[in-house]
Amino acid sequence: MKPKNFNNAVNYLNQLRGLFYIFVGIPLVIFVVVFLLYRGNTFEPIYEGLSLKTIQILCALLVLAGGLAFIYYFKNLPKAKQGQNLREKLTVYYQICFVQFSILSFISIIDLLLFFLSGHKLFAGAYVLLLIMLSLNNPSYYNVVGNLKLLKEERDIMKNNKNIA
Repeated sequence: MKPKNFNNAVNYLNQLRGLFYIFVGIPLVIFVVVFLLYRGNTFEPIYEGLSLKTIQILCALLVLAGGLAFIYYFKNLPKAKQGQNLREKLTVYYQICFVQFSILSFISIIDLLLFFLSGHKLFAGAYVLLLIMLSLNNPSYYNVVGNLKLLKEERDIMKNNKNIA
């Protein structure tokens, strides 16, 4: 996915933040609903047959899978840094962030599904860890400029919200 037309840094960052908030918000709403169901004792687990060891392994695998999103991000970040101009760098960076946010969000939803089915609190804990992982990527001017290691002219364009050619 590519960002829609962006003319300046504010427009770009708003699109990137919007994408981030969507990928954080969807699992967060699901978590709140499932958590409240179990917290209010109005819901019984659908499948209680998972052993504690299996639950621990599944939680560990989900958190490790979340780590794969970071590996993907850092492995592909040099592609964004090598762009010919600022627009190309920002477009590639947006695509990398989209995939990273998608992976983390998808893993969070799988975790929440397991939490819903089993009702085990370890899945809630794994979700909190995944949420922290996702929140580490909250897009800001400083994150984008720092991660892309922009040139001085490019930083000035971003900082002063000038037109991006």
